[in-house]
Amino acid sequence: MVQIHCVKIEVSVIHPGATKTNLQDHFEKHPLEALGIKNPILSDDIDLCVKFILEQPDHVCIPIMMIMPGEQKM
Repeated sequence: MVQIHCVKIEVSVIHPGATKTNLQDHFEKHPLEALGIKNPILSDDIDLCVKFILEQPDHVCIPIMMIMPGEQKM
């Protein structure tokens, strides 16, 4: 987490890879299908990331976390 200025506001960014969501349902070919991903990241996976970040002691800073399916290429 990154502290902003003098106020104790901590920010972490979770950057998900291919995630199962209905946001792309209107696409002619869903991105998961186009990428050939059968086991995408689920909302529960993101929940676990948030929980992990929040459970860290004060001296640990996680400014960015990237999570992606094992079958997704970088």
